Amino acid sequence: MNITSQIPISQRSTWPPEVEGQYSIWCAEVSHEHWDEDTDIVERYPKATIYPHRTVIFPILHGKGVIATHIEYQLGRVFVTFVGLKKEWQDGRKETA
Repeated sequence: MNITSQIPISQRSTWPPEVEGQYSIWCAEVSHEHWDEDTDIVERYPKATIYPHRTVIFPILHGKGVIATHIEYQLGRVFVTFVGLKKEWQDGRKETA
């Protein structure tokens, strides 16, 4: 899958080192994947959460952090929309709801 980060570089510079490390590992793994549907993701990442509209949340840091994505299966693209602590992601979702 091709990964497109929608995270500004300025935001990435504020990440704790463990988040940056987990994100880098995840990117390396996912770049070698080919997913055609949600079940392909769950086979490889059983703790991933699939939401409507091709949104997939990957837990990192033993569930304390998340990588939020939008997946376009036909294009073979993963758009990263959020990386950080789970609480920050949940708080951001509440603000947009």
